Amino acid sequence: MNKKTKIIILLAVAMVLIYTFVQNEKPKTKTANDFKVINEENYLGSSTTLLDGIYTAKEGAVIYWDGKNPLLDNFINKGELQIKNAQLKIKNNEVTGDVIFDMNSITTTSTATGAGFNSLDDHLKGVDFFDTDHYGESHLEIQKITDGILYGELTIKDVTQEISLPVHVSYNQNDLNISGKTKIDRTLWGIQYASKKFSNNIKENLIDDFLGVEFSLDLTTEETPAVSPSIETEPIF
Repeated sequence: MNKKTKIIILLAVAMVLIYTFVQNEKPKTKTANDFKVINEENYLGSSTTLLDGIYTAKEGAVIYWDGKNPLLDNFINKGELQIKNAQLKIKNNEVTGDVIFDMNSITTTSTATGAGFNSLDDHLKGVDFFDTDHYGESHLEIQKITDGILYGELTIKDVTQEISLPVHVSYNQNDLNISGKTKIDRTLWGIQYASKKFSNNIKENLIDDFLGVEFSLDLTTEETPAVSPSIETEPIF
């Protein structure tokens, strides 16, 4: 191998190494679910055939929320939000549905300071947060539930974002339950108050961008679904 050939080979190797380094340094593109929904728990269960039917939420259905100040230990506010109505349709083991949230019903059940419940409720209903005078309802369109993951579109303040979250679904005769626990980035729906991404010099008044959400929704149907002998007693997926 002559000297010229050696130089060409060395240059080729160097170019490959430089290209590999540059590619590794490039920021990886995040998918929608990487930043729109952060899952705390994964309720993956066995895949099972579900009974066809239309299931409606029972009266008094709520979701539970929590918001934190990430700079202060154990600084957490918690509350509830009423579900105005919810309906799931199951046909040929495919699940679709709609959930309507009554944003004017948002209430605080506990605060980090042990006081200020009413003022926090008013603030959450105001323009800094959900602006319930103009946006009295929020809407979740459930597009499918596959392998324990619910896929859908969540609309808050007329802003719609795709979401996915782990859920546990079970039923017994005419009753069905769907439950889950997750976090959503409120800023993606235009709720930017006291966010570190949009506010400067807020110091100890910082509010976490991620809002915790937990729910256990009971639904029922008036019509008795057809029972197949091959279906388990309490199917879960």
